[in-house]
Amino acid sequence: MKMTLTIFRKELIDTLRDRRTILTMLLVPLLMYPLLMGVGGKVIQGQTKKAQEQVLKVALVHNGQAEVFRKDLATDSKIDLMEVPDDIVGALVGGPSVLADSLIGQAIRNEVMDILVWFDPGFDARLDSNLPGNATYYYNSKGGIDAAKMRMTMKLGTLEQLLLQQRFARLGLPSNVNKAVTVKEQNVAGKREVLGQLIGGILPYFIIILCFTGAMYPAIDLAAGEKERGTIETLLTAPVSRFHMVMGKILVVMLTGLVSAMVALVGIFAALQITDVIPSDITKVLYSMLEPQVFLLVLLMLVPVTLLFASILLSLSIYARSFKEAQSMVTPLIIFILFPAFVGLLPGIELNLTTALVPILNVSLITKDILSGNLNLVYYLVALLSMTALSAIGLIFSLRWFGKESVVLR
Repeated sequence: MKMTLTIFRKELIDTLRDRRTILTMLLVPLLMYPLLMGVGGKVIQGQTKKAQEQVLKVALVHNGQAEVFRKDLATDSKIDLMEVPDDIVGALVGGPSVLADSLIGQAIRNEVMDILVWFDPGFDARLDSNLPGNATYYYNSKGGIDAAKMRMTMKLGTLEQLLLQQRFARLGLPSNVNKAVTVKEQNVAGKREVLGQLIGGILPYFIIILCFTGAMYPAIDLAAGEKERGTIETLLTAPVSRFHMVMGKILVVMLTGLVSAMVALVGIFAALQITDVIPSDITKVLYSMLEPQVFLLVLLMLVPVTLLFASILLSLSIYARSFKEAQSMVTPLIIFILFPAFVGLLPGIELNLTTALVPILNVSLITKDILSGNLNLVYYLVALLSMTALSAIGLIFSLRWFGKESVVLR
């Protein structure tokens, strides 16, 4: 054990001298979450506010109908009620058509107008007959924040409520006559359960990636890097067993991976302090990770994961002839790490005896259950034992791999 710690200290000092290690282990995870939450949240807030305050150019073909709607648009300071081009008016005679749709679409795409609203000529007559009037509105949505659509939907919804009230008053009916059943929903799941499942799927996705990337560069440097520097031969001639040498290196790689994950959590809580764009309910769930039992459960699950990463990364790195070759061999592994972590984000994927045995996926699902306060200890132990067994296999393979002169001196 003393010899392993000696190798550990030596390799740790060498690792901390590498700027790339410091960058991937500390700076990236520490800055990533504040930037994502702070800058990203501010950008979304700004874009939403800008879209809501934008003056919409609205063209209205009301055919002498829905006069109250025209007045509502005309008195809105954030709506520019414009004249409809004659070619569109002519094409809309008798109702929407292929030609009208084409002309309107072209005008909206060319930003001549933002929205066109068309009321059927028989709109009022249908209302007088207690039937729904027909109206169509055109807009251009390319995804993202559809503020124009939302604002027009609200305007038309307000018009409908007003016309319904007038209809009920004319018929001498109560305003709620259109409701035959009042449905009340009651979700027995608490807010922490709901939000924990949501956040718990995203959070481990990033933590697992940072565990891997935080361990990747030290693993490459401590194996392939030593080959390039010519120091691997010096280490092999020292009075140190191959077991102690490998264990010292693996402990360093594990430490850098775990530190990256822990620093990422520090970055999350730092982001919560500097930004106000995250709802308070979500903030409370994230702060629940500061509870000692929650933190320890997550950390305990990450230990075999980082041991597995360290074993695989060191085995591939010692096989490579150079630092560059090791990078090309190790980088594609991220795909195999991302896939099970991504599956944990999908709805309907829950922790059970089967998923508890799937590497990486079980970590993602367990984190979700821990954050939601709904952890099944049996499944947790199954996942922990399965990951421990898998990491032990990886460790044994790595020890034997380092024991081959044809590999180490390749």
